[in-house]
Amino acid sequence: MRRTQLVRNTLTTVIACTAAVEATAAIETTASPGNACPDHVPVRQAYFGDLHVHTSYCLDASTQQTRTLPAEAYAFARGHELGLQPFDDRGQPLRRAKLARPLDFAAVTDHAELPGETSICKTPGLPGHVSIVCNVYRRWPRVAFFWMNFTANTARRHDFCGEDGAICRQAARSPWEDTQLAAAEANQPCEFTTFVAYEWTGAAGAGNNLHRNVIFENSAVPELPDSFIETPSPPQLWDALDRGCRSAGTGCDVVVIPHNSNLSAGRMFRVVDENGSPIGADEAQNRQRFERLVEIMQHKGDSECMPGLNSSDELCGFEKLAVNNFSGRYWSFLAEPPLARQFVRNILKEGLRQESRLGTNPFQFGLTASTDTHLGTPGLVEETEAFLGHGGAGLSASVAPVSGLPDDIEFNPGGLAAVWAARDPGAAGHRGAPLERLQLIKGWLEAGELHERVIQLAGSAVADASVDPNSCRTTGHGFDALCRVWEDSDFDPQPDHPRASLVVTDRVLPVRRRPSPAPAVGLAS
Repeated sequence: MRRTQLVRNTLTTVIACTAAVEATAAIETTASPGNACPDHVPVRQAYFGDLHVHTSYCLDASTQQTRTLPAEAYAFARGHELGLQPFDDRGQPLRRAKLARPLDFAAVTDHAELPGETSICKTPGLPGHVSIVCNVYRRWPRVAFFWMNFTANTARRHDFCGEDGAICRQAARSPWEDTQLAAAEANQPCEFTTFVAYEWTGAAGAGNNLHRNVIFENSAVPELPDSFIETPSPPQLWDALDRGCRSAGTGCDVVVIPHNSNLSAGRMFRVVDENGSPIGADEAQNRQRFERLVEIMQHKGDSECMPGLNSSDELCGFEKLAVNNFSGRYWSFLAEPPLARQFVRNILKEGLRQESRLGTNPFQFGLTASTDTHLGTPGLVEETEAFLGHGGAGLSASVAPVSGLPDDIEFNPGGLAAVWAARDPGAAGHRGAPLERLQLIKGWLEAGELHERVIQLAGSAVADASVDPNSCRTTGHGFDALCRVWEDSDFDPQPDHPRASLVVTDRVLPVRRRPSPAPAVGLAS
């Protein structure tokens, strides 16, 4: 569990407590006593969910023959079994999955780009269905994956979309309406919470990831998602969300969550604009208004920190990709090593520098995690023999091996989001591995220089903790819970005293990584 807090002129003490739960990141919320559930309790509990979920409405999921619809994804999150590809000649799934413990909340975040094009290519009779692009989609789906995504990432549409893309935008209405309907029908007050959402899927140059999930507070949402094609930069996305949501007078509100800065080549959190000029106060304020969270963990790797890149933390080597963007992932000759500006801990510190210049901290983030599943399986994170992957790197089902759709070996099951809220305490708690230690990472700006220090709050490294590489048996004894009150002896409330960022992390004992290759067809999770 991880929580971040930016120190200003009031915080002098941190009370840090944690229990043995699965790897998550925490989002702190404010309880509303006036809207309390019947089983409301004043003591907040941790509730777990997944805010990064893709279904068959996405191009990349559909080219792997994912058939899961948003309603089925929400049912899976609530504990229902789900059939997954490959499918036999009768259309029956050859793999099945079910959560051992249902989630408390979820959001389907299908890509804002290409839902209309994908629908047209799958639906006979729609204008464009017989186009060259759609014929490639049906015959060589992996080729279509690269072709169609490349076109969208250049902020263009295919010719069959018609003038100004009107045909494809019209075809996108049905998936978006179904996504809203699925969220509304699955939402059960005091039992299970859904959010209408989508992913804005942009890039800066060749494969430099800028992806962001857009999560709406309620059912008051824009008529269509704002895609990278219409809003090809984060500032343009924020402006569109301001016009179509926050300033629309409909009660709409929204939060934007960047993810996979580990594949952004340092472009996710810019401090200079496209002309090479330092960003101004307006951009910093807009980012702070909309981007209150950042996703630091999902199945395509961890974005928190990396050893040797402005961090001496020995535990920063967890689930790191060896490249700095998507191009390097797909084509080895384009691979370049990661950069310090890809990792969120460094960005939290950079925010302090920008605040000293602009008066506003553009990078004052809370931390969260999710799966980024492309199988429509929110919360599928248990590293068991039956783990089925998330499909983000999988082959098309038409050419997949009998063992299913394995992810690339460097991928992982991802994480979960956590919310502190006052509600039914009996529903909370994903049990995980025993705890090893509780740490606080302090970053600060002093005399123009950024610094970082790792502070051990509770627990310690367990000498006998290990995983046998042959049997996967774990050894070592940890803690069920850790708690510590910590005071910053360097704190000074004077305005000119150095600001600081604080990240509290817990570390569990080593456990086996999910198996590879994927399990045989027919095993259930």
